[in-house]
Amino acid sequence: MQYVFDAFPDFWDPQQQGLERVVLLVLPDATARLNALRSGEVDAASADFMDAAALQSEGFTLLTNDAFYLALHILDREGTIIPEFADERVRLAISYAIDRQTFVDIVHAGFGEPMTQRFLPGQYGYADDLVDLNYNPERARELLAEAGVETLEFTLPMAGALESEFQALAGFLQEVGITMHIEPIAPGTLIQEVTAGQWEAALLP
Repeated sequence: MQYVFDAFPDFWDPQQQGLERVVLLVLPDATARLNALRSGEVDAASADFMDAAALQSEGFTLLTNDAFYLALHILDREGTIIPEFADERVRLAISYAIDRQTFVDIVHAGFGEPMTQRFLPGQYGYADDLVDLNYNPERARELLAEAGVETLEFTLPMAGALESEFQALAGFLQEVGITMHIEPIAPGTLIQEVTAGQWEAALLP
């Protein structure tokens, strides 16, 4: 399948158009996309983090989206599904348990910047007085003990090709005694199910 876009002949400034035609090939398979790029069949292609690192080493130019943001959201703050989530200490423990730098370096091949809040320094909404939530597994264990939590399990819905990200999170949490189950769901249903209150947590932009 492909989509063809031709330049509009009556555009007010043809010099701004640049290209007469753009063809978008639909190649769901990542290997097929990379092969098409390397063979010259296509001029550009999307790639995941690990493939992007390989392409960069081969001399390809990378265009990245610095606005992409990914975070583990604890949705059940009232403890309706997971009673322990109502305790702020438990939610803090989860944050302390995640090694964001290792996540960026290993899972995302160094593409990205570890963050502990939604906004970047200088952006409206950034707070420089927040508690330091950088990786601290010992503090995570202390907080769980203070909250009286000996065992904690919860489930994260996975929609799309983010298995490496989910497995990494599960590994970090397991180190402090938290079991995170992963449940694949149909693509396109995540937001609807999250807003309906079906999940206690979700990995979302």
